[in-house]
Amino acid sequence: MNMVDSRYGMSGSYPIIAGITAPGLGDEGTGKLREDRYEVLVNNDLVGKKTLLGQNDQMSDVDDFLKQQGFTEFKTELEGDHYHVETSAEYEGDMKQALKVYLNNR
Repeated sequence: MNMVDSRYGMSGSYPIIAGITAPGLGDEGTGKLREDRYEVLVNNDLVGKKTLLGQNDQMSDVDDFLKQQGFTEFKTELEGDHYHVETSAEYEGDMKQALKVYLNNR
């Protein structure tokens, strides 16, 4: 039986497009976005995960956020999929709370 679909002006079969790739798509051309996820730790305690979705997203955005919140005494290091933030015990609690809010709103 030959089917006719007048909505698209096609009859019989539909074209198949395979292997489509575009910036931001996975290598397989599946349409799934590639994303990098990192666990963010403050003094070795997990506070959340940061997902980099766009080309402009960077882990240094965490540093920028902390500076905007008034934190200046901290060091950061990217190790595999872990982003370590080190700070003094004096700032640890406030920093963890600020980062939890930041990471949950992203």
